[in-house]
This record gives sequence, C-alpha cells and structure tokens, in this order.
Amino acid sequence: MKDQPVSGCRLDFTSAKPLLAGRTNQLRFTLRAANGAAALTERFLGAPMHLVIVKDDLSVMLHAHPETHRPGQAAILFPQVFPRPGNYRVFAQCRPPDLKLPPDDALLAEFTVSVSGDSPAAPGNTAR
Repeated sequence: MKDQPVSGCRLDFTSAKPLLAGRTNQLRFTLRAANGAAALTERFLGAPMHLVIVKDDLSVMLHAHPETHRPGQAAILFPQVFPRPGNYRVFAQCRPPDLKLPPDDALLAEFTVSVSGDSPAAPGNTAR
C-alpha cells in the first residue's frame, strides 16, 4: 500500500496484483482523514474521483473515472488498462466534503507506477 498526503488527508493507493500492460488492472484508492479513518469524497465534475495517467515518455495520456461507486463507500475502484509497459504518473483528483474547499477546488495526489509486460514482475507501485 502506498499513500500520498494531501491537505491534512491521506490518499491510499493499492493494486492487488502487479500492474500489467494490455490487461484490466484494478486500482483502488481510499481517502483517509488525519485520524486515519476512511473519508468520503463528494462528486466533482460528475465523479467521486478523476485520474489522469501519463506515461513517462509522454506517449500515452489517459483520463479515467471510477467504476460504479455507491454513496458511503470509502474505496474508489478504477478498472484500468495500460496500453504499454513502462513507468506512468497517476494524478488523482477528489473533493473531501469535510475540508470545505471552494467550489472549483479539489485535492491532487501524484503517484508513480511501473507497468510490466506479459510476465508479472515485482509490484512497482510507488507513491511520490
């Protein structure tokens, strides 16, 4: 599990398996309050969270929304296909209602992930 501190909160990012190119990977995010309790997000631009994913050589840029997310559910899940192996930057954007952010603001967390080819390698998720 990797996490990224963001404005008094922590965004946890996990993937049950190593990330593989050309296959659906399950990315899981959980926003946590300063006390460690799971925090909820409010809908921002139509979704509880947005991801922008950019390959390190800038040859791939993906924008993702989570799969169906029920109100009150802490984990936010993204089924994501990475087209090619390599290193990617994952930018996660969300709005926790408890922070009372201005209407146009959101929190941003950045992660670096390593995506393998067909043969699984050691997990390469690293928060940055």
